[in-house]
Amino acid sequence: MLTSKPITKLVFLDIETKAKYENFTDLPAKLQMLFQQQWAWLIEQIAHREYLDKLHIAKDKEGYELCFNKAQDEVYKQKAHLSPELSEVICISAGMILEGENKELTFKCASFCGENEKEILTAFMSNPKSFIHQKDYANNEKYIVGYNIKGFDLPFLSKRIIYNGLELPPTLDIGHLKPWELGHIIDLKEHLKFGGMDAPSLELLCTTLGVETAQDKFVVEPSELAGKHKAKEYDFIKSYCEWNVYALAKCYLQLIRSKEYPNGVQNNLTKI
Repeated sequence: MLTSKPITKLVFLDIETKAKYENFTDLPAKLQMLFQQQWAWLIEQIAHREYLDKLHIAKDKEGYELCFNKAQDEVYKQKAHLSPELSEVICISAGMILEGENKELTFKCASFCGENEKEILTAFMSNPKSFIHQKDYANNEKYIVGYNIKGFDLPFLSKRIIYNGLELPPTLDIGHLKPWELGHIIDLKEHLKFGGMDAPSLELLCTTLGVETAQDKFVVEPSELAGKHKAKEYDFIKSYCEWNVYALAKCYLQLIRSKEYPNGVQNNLTKI
């Protein structure tokens, strides 16, 4: 049960990623072929729609190949940053709710961002205040909380650590564990399925609960962060990722009907 976890032991985690290659045509030939195979159904769907639209609007038949190439680029920009084989981590943010001397709660966040992915991962794993430095995750010294964290954040992060030739820390080496051995990981999306097949997106959940998301605050889609990274706007990316972590924490507190919500966790993204 979510309510049984001490809120000061929760580590809220989020990562931001970007595609390694800016455009589909920049991919090596073999990666182009593999990407086409993976997303063939979506590329063809978009290409067919684009082709029919042009026939209807312009009344001038254009080559299907042109529409297909355009669809490839569109799908690549939508999906490539979600694949650990085609993209990389550009920011990791981890936040915790801390209780002060006067019982006042504050939210502190540590972020790791920069130009070089290997340096980001190394800095994250070497930080003594990071959740991955638990001596024994089975004893639940801390709980890792995320939204679709089992389906995306942790697998992506773990693969990128391995692909960079780094050693996977025990806390993230969970591929061999049975479901009942994953008590230190709380996937809020999984809980919100309530035994069903579906759950809202984090954006929809936040909107439903009246929580401002990073997309609301910064008016930037996750796929647009690649441009910010190219421009070396690392502080912007950190703020964006941190706000997602903060929004996740606020949703969590509201869902468990915590008496501390909404005034207990101050709007204070302090750096650790």
